[in-house]
Amino acid sequence: MAEVLEDLTYDFRDKPIVKISGPSLSALDYHQVPIALASPANQEKLVDLACSGIGRKSVYAIAQAPYHKAFSHALATVYVREGVANKLAEVNRILTPYSVELLVWDGYRPLALQKELWNYFISKAKEVLPGAREEELDRFAGQYCSDPRQFDPSDYRTWPVHNSGGAIDLTLRRLADGQELFMGGIFDDADEISWTRHYEDERHTSESAR
Repeated sequence: MAEVLEDLTYDFRDKPIVKISGPSLSALDYHQVPIALASPANQEKLVDLACSGIGRKSVYAIAQAPYHKAFSHALATVYVREGVANKLAEVNRILTPYSVELLVWDGYRPLALQKELWNYFISKAKEVLPGAREEELDRFAGQYCSDPRQFDPSDYRTWPVHNSGGAIDLTLRRLADGQELFMGGIFDDADEISWTRHYEDERHTSESAR
């Protein structure tokens, strides 16, 4: 794959999405992925994408769908780990022949913002699943957001993924006019289309082909 990334004549539009037939992971499952705390990457500083030449729009700081409000603890700009910023710059280099670039919506999240988002999706769960038990509400919210309620700085299994500065939400936009490309659904839509592996899941792929 490294050779492919170096070959700018390779057309990624010819590469199909890999189908995954196993159970779809959610934001609740990522806590089980081990983190190498001694890794140099774990010591990287956060950098403002505004200083890295990467397109960014802090979505939680503005009123847009589906929230139609700004979150009180949202940051005005987007921060990521330094190594992530370097990788995003490399992706932009690969995307240039396609006349598009990355637009990053979200990176590092303060814990207070994560709590706001979790409470939002719990409220959506109560609308969709009236009378549901607490564990059912948690499972619904966990399809879209990491649960921050048990956060313990000494236990990485309790860390919401965006608190690491390594998780990002992004899209593509046209270089010519900055128009964002439509990816099949709106950002953070509380529906199956926002599930992590929606387009890789064989069940969703077969349903859309009907």
